[in-house]
Amino acid sequence: MHAHIIFNSVNRIDGYKYRYNKGDWKKYIQPITDQLCIQHGISPLKFEEDKKIGVSYASWNEKKNKKIGWTRIIQADVDWAVNHSDTLPEFIDQMHRFGYQVKAGKSKKKNITYLTYIYTDDDGRQHRRRSYNMPQGYSPEDIAKRIKQKSGSRMYEEIADLLEKKHTSIPVEIVKNTGTYRRMYQAVSYYRLPNPYAVRSGVRKDILNIDRLIDEVKYIRDNALTSKNAIEEREARLESQIEVLTRKKWNIKDSQESLSNEQIRLLDRKRELENELSQNPDDDKFEKLQDELEEVMTLIPEEIASDEDAVMVSDRIKDLRRELRMVKRIKENETSKENLKEKDKERNAKWKITN
Repeated sequence: MHAHIIFNSVNRIDGYKYRYNKGDWKKYIQPITDQLCIQHGISPLKFEEDKKIGVSYASWNEKKNKKIGWTRIIQADVDWAVNHSDTLPEFIDQMHRFGYQVKAGKSKKKNITYLTYIYTDDDGRQHRRRSYNMPQGYSPEDIAKRIKQKSGSRMYEEIADLLEKKHTSIPVEIVKNTGTYRRMYQAVSYYRLPNPYAVRSGVRKDILNIDRLIDEVKYIRDNALTSKNAIEEREARLESQIEVLTRKKWNIKDSQESLSNEQIRLLDRKRELENELSQNPDDDKFEKLQDELEEVMTLIPEEIASDEDAVMVSDRIKDLRRELRMVKRIKENETSKENLKEKDKERNAKWKITN
C-alpha cells in the first residue's frame, strides 16, 4: 500500500514555499496519513526505525510498468556475476569486467556492513546503489552465501525475457542489415551471451532505451531507410520542411504584430463565437451564433493568420525536429557500422600480410 499526498506548497499568508526539513514526516505528515488510514478502516503502517523496508517511487514505477532502469540493470549485473563466480574475489573481478567499482562500507546508524555498486557510463555519469537500498540478497553476507549456494534472484533472465518479447514485433528480414537493428539486437541478446562484458559498454544505455531503438527500427522499415543514401535524402527533406515552416512561423508573427485594433477585435470575437458554439447551445442560439461567425469571417482578410495557425505551425515544427533527431541517430548508427566494417577489413588485411 502507498499514498499520494497533494498539498499547496506555497503559503497563502506569507508567500513562502514549503521546504522539507528532517523530522517533518514523523512530526507533521505521518499523523495525517495515520488518521486517514483509521478513517477508512485501514491499519496505520508501523515499523521499527532501523528496519524500514521500501523502494523509491522510481523503482516501484519501473517494476509496475515493466520498464528497465538503472536499478534493474545493476541488479541484473550483480546476479549474473554471482551465478558465474565461485568465490567472492572472482565475483569482484566479474563486476570489474562489467565496468563496476564495488566498495564496502559500514553504516553506524544502521549498524550494518554494505556494498556500494558504482557504474560509470560512457557519458561519465555515475550510477550507484547501496546494497541496503536494494532488495534482499545484495549485502556482503548475502552475496557470499549466494555464490556458495548459486541461489537468489536472476534479474538478468527477467530482463532478457522482457527484451525478447519486445523484439518479436520486428520483421527482421527488412532491417537486419542496418546499424540501428544491430544495436537493438545486441541489447536484446546481451544477457544471453556467454560473456556479456565482451560487448561494448554502451549496450546498457541501449537496454535502457530499448523502446526508442525499436521505434527507430520500425521507422526504418516504414520509410525504407535501408541505405545511407536513403537516410540522407530523408534528412535533407526534413531539414527543408523545417526551414519552410520556420519562415511561415515568422511571417505569421509579423502579420499579427501589424494588425489594426479592429482586426484584433474581430479575431477575438471569432474565438469567442467558436468557443460558444463548442458548448452545444440550443438550436435558436446556435443559428444566431453561426450567422454572426460567418459575418465576422467575411470581415477578416484571408492573409491574416490566427493564433491557432501559429500554434499549429509551431507544433508541426516540433514534430519534424523530433523526427529529424531520430533520423540523425539512425544515420550515426549506419556510420558506426561502416566504420566497424572498415576496421575489420584493415584487421583482415594485416592478418593476411603477417601470415
